Amino acid sequence: MGPTAACSIPEKNNVGDNFQRWKKQVKIYLENFSPERHPNLALSLLGGEAFDVVTETNCMRGGVTAETFACLRRLLDSPLLPMEYKKQLNARHQYDGEGVRSFVRELRRLASRAWENDSPPELEKKLLEQLVEGSRSNNVRRHLLINPPSDLEVAVKRAEDVEKLEAATVAPRECLAVRYDGAQEVGHQAWQRGREMRPPWRPNYRFQHRPLAHQHNRKFNYSGRQPGEFKQNKTLNIPTVCCQSNSQDTLMIELTICNLICLALIDTGASRSLIKSSVMRQLKGYTVSPCFDRLTAANGAPISILRTTVSATSLTGRVQRHPMIIAEDIRYEVILGMDVLCRWGCTLDLNNWQLVTPTLSVPFVIRSPKTQRCRR
Repeated sequence: MGPTAACSIPEKNNVGDNFQRWKKQVKIYLENFSPERHPNLALSLLGGEAFDVVTETNCMRGGVTAETFACLRRLLDSPLLPMEYKKQLNARHQYDGEGVRSFVRELRRLASRAWENDSPPELEKKLLEQLVEGSRSNNVRRHLLINPPSDLEVAVKRAEDVEKLEAATVAPRECLAVRYDGAQEVGHQAWQRGREMRPPWRPNYRFQHRPLAHQHNRKFNYSGRQPGEFKQNKTLNIPTVCCQSNSQDTLMIELTICNLICLALIDTGASRSLIKSSVMRQLKGYTVSPCFDRLTAANGAPISILRTTVSATSLTGRVQRHPMIIAEDIRYEVILGMDVLCRWGCTLDLNNWQLVTPTLSVPFVIRSPKTQRCRR
């Protein structure tokens, strides 16, 4: 008897993975087979070190039963002390881009291990308290504190409604300028910033140039600083280029990342350069590291980031390994910020519509639907 069409094969479990989820998926999967095939099928769903550990202990002898899963859990899911789970629960806050139900699901997993002997009503009360404390939205916390919900499900429904309302009010406007806040400011800490630290509001014109009056010209130099040293300085003659999401007059240029030719948007309002996650899947020969920074657009909307990559980037024939942040939900393949422009010593010549470097000049690319895709 083979697997039915409605039954999908679970992913292989490795040491440190979510064992509880894998256990439920395997139980559903094994129901489609005869009992004598269960041990071999369960072993085939273990990968890497997990397979080696289980085969050495003979946990599968006598079939797959509740005792078998208990043995597998002892081998593959090394539990922490209840006090450690409590610390993780108290420190857990909702991440940018994480839904309310996913957040509560993770809180429930930690609470069930931190207080194994508590009754469901007691666990639900602790989850409700951490939901209010760890929500990333000030409006959600305010709403739940002013109008305390009767149970956890009602609180989750209210939080989802408030987040949908917030998303609807922010969605119509898109601003490409990116601000770097640093690793010390994450999630729930963002609201503690003072008013003087917030970026000034700027009108979203098609182009907005702000050179100094006494040095007014149409050519601006970005050289003279090392990567990571750039900071906004009123004494520098640097324009801020912002554009509307429906504008066709954007500053774009071709560059090569790991032998892949991409079309990049030049945004001098961005302090960090971004690369789209779908483009990263086409690259080879790059390194990836965790990213603990928090990025927001100029209008305050959070930017969902995954990791930081360091890859060989070629701009105007000069190849250097430069870090970029892998981001989701951006409309462009690559957004070049001030970090790249400073490192390559670029100059924007807006009179001649070209990018000038110490060695050569490259004209900007006219944006069209056919030129927005990567090619090799």
